[in-house]
Amino acid sequence: MVQDVDILHSVSNVLNNEFNYGSFIEENNKEVLIPTFFLSLSHLTTDPYKYWNEKLINVYIEYTNKAVKIEESLTMQDNLDNLFDMYIEVDDRKLILDKKKFIRNKDFITMVLTLNYFDDKTSIPCEDKSTGLMENLNLNINEE
Repeated sequence: MVQDVDILHSVSNVLNNEFNYGSFIEENNKEVLIPTFFLSLSHLTTDPYKYWNEKLINVYIEYTNKAVKIEESLTMQDNLDNLFDMYIEVDDRKLILDKKKFIRNKDFITMVLTLNYFDDKTSIPCEDKSTGLMENLNLNINEE
């Protein structure tokens, strides 16, 4: 089962390996003096099935600096686009990226990664009464 915090830590590790900036999962209440990444995650939908959940989530990567210039902003956007190209590796799984979107404002560049994946349930529910009562239906239709 993939945990949300594992996804954020995987993204943080990728950023830390590529850049020498800090990356924070918690919010920062201090003034930003150096290039910094802020990470967050939100669930869009979860469709439950008997043995797995189909999840659709957004991962937000926000980049900021003391003063973000347009040229720096465009360069960082290209770097992030190339860095998160096909998938995010979380433990022993590769979660395929569904969509990538960039949002730029005066102080931040935000990359939104949409992930759509199937997640195994850690415990398989016991057979319930309804499932136990179900049988195969054999229907024979003879045309005369």
